[in-house]
This record gives sequence, C-alpha cells and structure tokens, in this order.
Amino acid sequence: MTLELGLHSADMEGTQLLSLYCPFWMLNKTGFTLCYRNVDETGNVIFHPKDYKEPILFSFRAKNFFGKKKAAIRVEFGEWSDKFSLDVPGSSGVVICKNEGRSYQVAVTNQLTFNSLTKMVIFTPFFLIINECPFPIQYQELHRSGDPWGEVKQNSSAPLWPMVEKEDKLLLLRVACSTQIAAPFLYTEQHSVCLKLDNEYGGLHVEVQLSEGGTYVTVRQYRDGHAPALLVNYTPHGINVYEKENVNVRKLPSMNQMLYTWDNPAGPRILLFEGHKRKEIENDLRKDGIGDFMINESQRIWWVSFLDGLQRVILFTDDPILASGAHTIGEAEPVHTEFVLAMHGLGLSLVNDPELTEILYVSISNSGIIWEQCKIGSRRYKKIEGVKAIQIEEAYQKYLAEKMVS
Repeated sequence: MTLELGLHSADMEGTQLLSLYCPFWMLNKTGFTLCYRNVDETGNVIFHPKDYKEPILFSFRAKNFFGKKKAAIRVEFGEWSDKFSLDVPGSSGVVICKNEGRSYQVAVTNQLTFNSLTKMVIFTPFFLIINECPFPIQYQELHRSGDPWGEVKQNSSAPLWPMVEKEDKLLLLRVACSTQIAAPFLYTEQHSVCLKLDNEYGGLHVEVQLSEGGTYVTVRQYRDGHAPALLVNYTPHGINVYEKENVNVRKLPSMNQMLYTWDNPAGPRILLFEGHKRKEIENDLRKDGIGDFMINESQRIWWVSFLDGLQRVILFTDDPILASGAHTIGEAEPVHTEFVLAMHGLGLSLVNDPELTEILYVSISNSGIIWEQCKIGSRRYKKIEGVKAIQIEEAYQKYLAEKMVS
C-alpha cells in the first residue's frame, strides 16, 4: 500500500521551511475495528484495529489531493457506508454502517489541527451514556428483555449501540445489583426527567442532549429539586391527581404533601387535577400560575404553581388570600445583585500568525445617540436633530435614574 503525502513550502525571512504532512488523521474511538477507503479507490482499504488508540494516516491519490475528498467506512467486515465529505473542518455528522444484520450509527467529527494542514477525523459512538452517579448503573433497550444489561461504572461513560430500528427509542435504567427498574424514557429527544425508584436511591435524574455529532444521556444521583413537582394539599378535601393518557390515579389526602414524578416519562407530561363532576384541570409543571376549580357543588379551591428554590411547588388551598400571596411571593423577594452589561462596540480581527500581519478587521462601532420620530399613520422615521434630541436624551436618562431608585 502506498500513501500520498503533501509538501508545504514557506519562505521564512529567506529560509525555505518545508513541511511534510498527511491531510487526514483518523482516530477510532468506537470500540470496533474500522476500515477506511477513498470512494474512488475500491482496492486501497486501510484497517484501524479497535485496540489501536493512535491516529491512522489517511490520504488520497495525487490527482485528487487538492480536490473534493469523500470517503466511506465500514464496521468490522460489514457493508460500506454511504460516502461522506472530509473537506469541512469543524463539521460533524453521523454515518450508518451495517454489519451482521445490525445498523451502527457512527458519529464523525472533523477538526483542524494547529498547523492547519491536517484535519483530524474522529469516529465515536453516536449514542453515549455518561454516569455521574457515585455508583454503577445498568441500561437496556425497551422490548429487548433477552439482551444482557450493559453497565456503566461510576463517573465514567459507555457507548450505546441500539438494536431497535424505531425512530422513538426507549431506554431502561437501574442501579447495578438492584432489581428495581425505572420507567422507560426517550433518548432520541432533548429533555430532562426524574425517574422514580422505589428503593433507598429514590430516583435518578436523566438529561438527554442532542447534537449533530452525537446524543449524550447523562445520569445523575437524585438531589433535592429534581422532582418535577412538590404537591401540597392545604385543604380539608382529598384531591385526585393523574397524568394525561395514564389510568393511575393518586389521591392526595387533606393536609398532606408528596413529591411527584412522571409514571410515564415518554408520555405527554401533563398533570391533571380532578374537580367536581370529573372536570380536568391541566398543568405542565413548567411555569408559574394560579387558578381555581370547584371541588364539589358548593366549595371552590385554588391552585398555585411557584418555585421554592429549585423545586416546583403546586399548592392547593381554599384560602384565596393565601393563594394570591403564594403567587406573588417571587415578586416580593428583594434584589441583592444586579449585573449590567453594555457593549459600545465589537471588533473581529483576522491575523496571519506566521507573518504577524492583520489580514482583515471588521467592527461594529457605536453610532452615538440617535432619536427618531414618525408621524401618526406614517411608517417613515426621521432623525431628530439639534437641541431637541439633546433634551429628549436628558429626559430619558432622568427617567431611567428615577426608575432605578424606585
């Protein structure tokens, strides 16, 4: 096998500096043996063993060395993927590789090295589970009960290679050495959720982050504030609560409270309160709010949604004054710190480091204070000149100062 290398020449104060370089370094972090090839050359195949952690040099023939470059990869001895471009540094994406009846989603990240002559192409699993818990966790795809549970050690990560072909993929989690399994959740949509565990761990907090170059499922130990809501019943009546599209009804007794999380994290995540004649009141547990409903034929109760630190609280009460006070509690909190950020200009400079010269400078500078006016019924604004503009600006600054004091 032959490998074409590039030769870069630069004049450094009368001295010719020659740099021998390879245009691409391929880095395999998939855990599988990968094969690379130029799409125009079927016979020149480069193997990258799974246990070889160093980069593999990858190049093109002389006639294509400075043209558009496309490559294909395969997992082990499976089928070749569709061709993908290697030209754009800073880009990322995913390629599908098939092997032994399975589809493997491989994330591809293209990075420019310091000398700007070589690009580093990094191959990683598209789905990655990150365990930030102080204990190991195990995972398994939903409807794949025959598969062995994968394990992620504490404060480490592990690849996830899905077997399920559906777009909406669901995952099960549990603490290692435990039989209590959390409810399945989607890992193909960006969200965060608290998963309930009926054991000493209480629950797990999961955050799913999506990007062009991968999907990251981060699992954390349960902490205060992770639960979607704290339900507080400060009424003489029991209140039925349940999730939309879920038949499990929970009764919150009078003068009781409970932390609530979703029975079906993959569902619509809408909490319903049941009023008189089975009237349903919806709440998505995401924002502050206040409302009321009839609990029976003659009595009305109020619900209030507010934040207590990091915890969302839903308060039920038959006292409208208490409900109003709880709703405005955030407005009454004193402001201790204020940050003011003002930008009078922005500049961007493009510099040639070896030559120590500036190639391009672009700036957005302050144009000064401008006041404009428009006649009623007109859409055209005209600049206000002279003393009138100064008087308007002085009045506006006085208004801002008085507003800050009050």
